[in-house]
Amino acid sequence: MKGNMNMKTHFDPYGSEDISGNYPCGTRVPESTEAEYSTTQWEYIDCKRCTKQKTKLIEWVEEVEKDAVDQMTIIACV
Repeated sequence: MKGNMNMKTHFDPYGSEDISGNYPCGTRVPESTEAEYSTTQWEYIDCKRCTKQKTKLIEWVEEVEKDAVDQMTIIACV
């Protein structure tokens, strides 16, 4: 049996279970986890949408993480 030649590996910093239906590149997360793969390691990512948006996606993750740290700092100071 041949594998699905359309399988792509997407950038996914938080795991597909945390994404509401789409990978960060906008591609829909399939219902079957065997249909697509995701990782944070850019050398394995072959989704064209992810690679075209690499800089933007990295900046997005940095902003999300900065906001999370800021929120934790606010909570710790209360």
